[in-house]
Amino acid sequence: MDNKILKLSYWVARFLQVAYAVMILFSLYFLMMVFLDLPRPASMKLTSWLSLDLTGSEALPQGQFNILVFFLKIIAKNILLILALESLIKCFGSIKTYRAFQETNTYQFKRIGKLLVYCFIIVSLDLSYEEENFRIGFSPELTYLLLGLLSLVIAEVFKEGNRLREENELTI
Repeated sequence: MDNKILKLSYWVARFLQVAYAVMILFSLYFLMMVFLDLPRPASMKLTSWLSLDLTGSEALPQGQFNILVFFLKIIAKNILLILALESLIKCFGSIKTYRAFQETNTYQFKRIGKLLVYCFIIVSLDLSYEEENFRIGFSPELTYLLLGLLSLVIAEVFKEGNRLREENELTI
């Protein structure tokens, strides 16, 4: 792999996958803390250079249902982002070997687009249960939608590039 930007992008994507996996583990840990009625610390000192502030500007929702929905949304979003990053890493691999315009890249970019649209839906839906009223709200987080649509457009570009490559291979 000669391209330094491609190499850097690969390692950044791998790092983000690990970060999202750690966030899933922390979410599961805090979910267990809530449902087992364990005391919640205000912060955690993980190492001398890494600490986690749990107070944050956004407080945890009140009520077990709301907390469950809050953490399940975080976990689902992070799983979808890990899968999208894995597809992106597969694309990096084919670009590295100079096989960018393959049907597999078209599939991977479509997959990334769909996963990001699913993230948009999950993050934008607000479910809550307060005072015996179930509420469903929608507050769109457009970043995921725009990135998903961009990935679908890139998939079409790769599809056309693949068609042109195949046509070129058939030309004598």
